[in-house]
Amino acid sequence: MKTSVRIGAFEIDDGELHGESPGDRTLTHSL
Repeated sequence: MKTSVRIGAFEIDDGELHGESPGDRTLTHSL
């Protein structure tokens, strides 16, 4: 089950929110 979460103009997968890279919150910057 995948949940899509919208943060401002960004759409981040629930799995990425929990972090493949712990402490890395710059995922949205690549968008």
